[in-house]
Amino acid sequence: MLLFKRARLIGAAKNKLPALKALLTPEQPSPLTLFYCGDGSVEMPEDGTFLRQVEAVSVLLGELGWRSSRFTSSESKNRRRELLEDFKITNIDALVAIRCLDEGINIPSCHTAYLMASSRNPRQFIQRRGRILRRSPGKDKATIYDFIVTLPESAVADYSHERKLFSGELNRVSEFAGLCLNYAQAYRQVESLLHRYGLVHEFREKQSPE
Repeated sequence: MLLFKRARLIGAAKNKLPALKALLTPEQPSPLTLFYCGDGSVEMPEDGTFLRQVEAVSVLLGELGWRSSRFTSSESKNRRRELLEDFKITNIDALVAIRCLDEGINIPSCHTAYLMASSRNPRQFIQRRGRILRRSPGKDKATIYDFIVTLPESAVADYSHERKLFSGELNRVSEFAGLCLNYAQAYRQVESLLHRYGLVHEFREKQSPE
């Protein structure tokens, strides 16, 4: 139960929403974009109320002028089919999902994904990566934003547990970084954290060819 609670907390960490807003604010809404959320709740910065992360992301997208729809188990199968069609023909810009897009969905024209929450199961992020990396006419690359969690430096915690937490996040990051066109940029984003936890060698080792 404690591991389950920790996973939900990591998935819906409150700073993810401001980080997403900072990424999206300078950009225009972009069709064929996926947002993967956790099933936890997040505190809204404006009034301190709590919303499920999938709802909070939807609210933020609406404020920024995106046409988005939630794509969760709460929507019927017929409704999800309609949403997929609207998404494919760009009647809506984005789908905000929890897990319903993990399997059995084929939208090769998708070119951008924001991974607000990921489990530690490699199968999940490999499936999600696969949603975005499929070939499609006129598509020569895809963009993935992966949100990772660390404890703040001011937090009082057992270093070994803190290091283990980030090391778990690192496994996913290194998988993405090892395949991406902008490896150097991805490395710079986590370099200070790698030094903080003594994981620089481990990260580089994961990038070495077998």
